[in-house]
Amino acid sequence: MQALQHREQYAQMEATFAQKGFNTAGIEAIRKFYGGLGPDETPEPLRYVNLPEKLPVNSVRLLVIPLEEFETLTLAIGQLTRAVIELLPAGTKVFINPRALLHITLFHASHPSDPRPDPAHPTGGCDIADPPSARPAPQSDALLKEQQTLKQIVNSANPPQLAIHGALMADSGTLLLTWTDGTDNIKQVREAACEAFPGRPTRQTGIVHSSLFRLLDPVDLDKATLGKICQLCKDWSSSWAGKVFVPSLTWFVYEDTFSIVNGERFVFKFEGGGEKK
Repeated sequence: MQALQHREQYAQMEATFAQKGFNTAGIEAIRKFYGGLGPDETPEPLRYVNLPEKLPVNSVRLLVIPLEEFETLTLAIGQLTRAVIELLPAGTKVFINPRALLHITLFHASHPSDPRPDPAHPTGGCDIADPPSARPAPQSDALLKEQQTLKQIVNSANPPQLAIHGALMADSGTLLLTWTDGTDNIKQVREAACEAFPGRPTRQTGIVHSSLFRLLDPVDLDKATLGKICQLCKDWSSSWAGKVFVPSLTWFVYEDTFSIVNGERFVFKFEGGGEKK
């Protein structure tokens, strides 16, 4: 099962942040996807059509499990997020993912760093030597086939049993809620999607996580502050670790804004699900 592997990965991520803090170069690189970074501005992710190297409409498409079914959890996530931000230097720019859009990514049919107009075709429907902004927009027939295939995969799958592993701060500057799935149903959905779409983006999500906020200022934190953030995440995790949530559905999203699953969506239901333990 992947659960043990994921636990080991999460432990390594926790240790990396505790020892080294933020990867400031990586945080600096992600800033190009956000506006509102001035002194008196509020950060907001940019629409893909408004990027300096803009992408065609519907270039980014992904299958996710939304957390909106789990209201008590998302309220607690908001409390954690605010508490961690209070430990950062005053004025640090942070983008908080909207509560209604919190999710777990299952599969990218087309990724912003690697758009694939037709991932069902072995070439992805493009020349992968072309930069992302030079690749064509997806055609309606390819989009319909993509929807139908992913719907069939989800409809025929049993829902995962999502057990909270805990919260952690990654060195990327992203506060994460990490999960394990004792059923391996997420693994099976991902494998089925990869098989159905040989021209998929090479970059896919390996772990099971929800991004809660993203740091947008490449700050260096002292050891004391690193320790406080790690301890806060551990304390929150001790209250929630092991709690199991069984989702009833997924969203397939034509994401129009960087990294927040905002855009046209299609609801695909698992075979059973929606229970909470």
